[in-house]
Amino acid sequence: MKTFRLLSILLAAGLAASCMFNENNVPADSSAPRYHATAESAPQTATSFERGEGMARVVWNSGDRISVFAKSTLNRQYSFVGEDGAASGDFEEVPGGGSGDALSMSYAVYPYSEGYSISAEGVVNLVWPASQSYRAANYDSAAAVMFARSEDTNLSFMHAGGYLCISLYGQGVNVRSLALSGESEELLAGPARIWAEKEGQVETVGFAFREGAVKTITLTAASPVALGADKAGATEFWFCLPPTAFKNGFAVTVTDDGGRQTVFRTSKNISVERAGMRRMEPVRIEMNGAVPSEPGIYEASGSSTVFDAVGWQLSRYNSGGKAWLRAVDLINLKVISLGPVPAEAKAGLMINAQLEEFAFASPEDKTSRQLMLRVVSVADGSITLIDEENTYYLMRF
Repeated sequence: MKTFRLLSILLAAGLAASCMFNENNVPADSSAPRYHATAESAPQTATSFERGEGMARVVWNSGDRISVFAKSTLNRQYSFVGEDGAASGDFEEVPGGGSGDALSMSYAVYPYSEGYSISAEGVVNLVWPASQSYRAANYDSAAAVMFARSEDTNLSFMHAGGYLCISLYGQGVNVRSLALSGESEELLAGPARIWAEKEGQVETVGFAFREGAVKTITLTAASPVALGADKAGATEFWFCLPPTAFKNGFAVTVTDDGGRQTVFRTSKNISVERAGMRRMEPVRIEMNGAVPSEPGIYEASGSSTVFDAVGWQLSRYNSGGKAWLRAVDLINLKVISLGPVPAEAKAGLMINAQLEEFAFASPEDKTSRQLMLRVVSVADGSITLIDEENTYYLMRF
C-alpha cells in the first residue's frame, strides 16, 4: 500500500415483485463512481526521548485497496488506479454483489477487509492487527489503519492510530521478531471500533477496543534482519499502534534467527498519539543479554540479568536447567563477590559466591546471601553452576 517518506442491479418484473422492494435497501451498482482519496501526514514529534522531526507524507501505490461504504452498509472493495507514489489519487470499485441499508454519508477504511462492518451511526467494526510485518525503514502498511467519511466522492483519510519506532543495534545480531507489550497491560490489538468525531472544529477519529482485544503486538521479518553495528547505524523497527498511553513504559522481546531471546524495557510514561510518530533512542542488543542504555532492569534470554562491577553476568534457570524462569517468577541476582575461578575449572569444582538478590517487582528490597556453587560445565566464556537446591546459574565473562 501506502508508504511514508521521511519522511446487480435487479430489475423488478410485475407488481407483486415491486411491492416487496424495501426503499432502504441499496444494491451494489456496476456503475459505481470513483472515489478520490488523500491522506493526512503524520507529524513526527521531538522530545528528549526521541530524535527527528518533520512530517511523514503518506503516498498511494498500485495494489492499495480500501473498504468503501458508499452511502450504504454494504462493504465494497475499491482499488487504487492512480500513479505510484502519489499523495492523492482515484480508487474504483472491484465488481461484487450484495446490498446494504442506506446511510446518509459514505465511509471508507484503509486497508480493505471483507470483515469490516458498519452501523447505522457510522461506527466501523474492525480488527487491529496483532501480527505485523517488518518493512525496512517503514511500517507495515497493512497494519496502518486509516478512516474517512464524506458526503461526496472525495475521501480525506485520517490515521486511526500512531507509529512507534524501536531502534536497535549490536554486533552480529540477526533479528527475526520483536514483541511489544505494555508494563501496565495496555490493550494493543484485536477487535475494535472506529468512528469520526469532532475535537472543536476539527474532525478526528474515535477509537475503542471490543471484547477479545490482546496486550501484545508482534513484528516479524520475512528473513532475519542484521542490526547495525553501532548507534549511528541503528536499525529501525516500526509498530502500528492504536492511540496508547504506556503509563509505566513497555517491554520489547527480541528473538534472533537462532530462537534466542532477550528483553529490554523502559519504565517511562510514553504516549503514542493518533497520527503521531514516536521514535525511541537506540538500544544496544546482545543476545546474551540486553546491554543497558539507561538505568533500569533488563532481561536476557527470558531470564532477568544484571551486570556487576567486574563484568560478571548471572542468569538464573529453573530447577530443571532446561528452561528459563517465567516472567512472573523473575529474580534479579547480582554477583557481589566470587571465589577464584581457575582457568582450568572443571565440573565438580566448588566455588563460594556472595549474591545480592531482589524480586523483579520490588528492586528496592534486596537480600544478600552466601552460596556454594558447584561447576556443572565450562564453555568458552561461560560457566554453568548449580546450588544445593538444584537451581542452575549461567555466568558469563
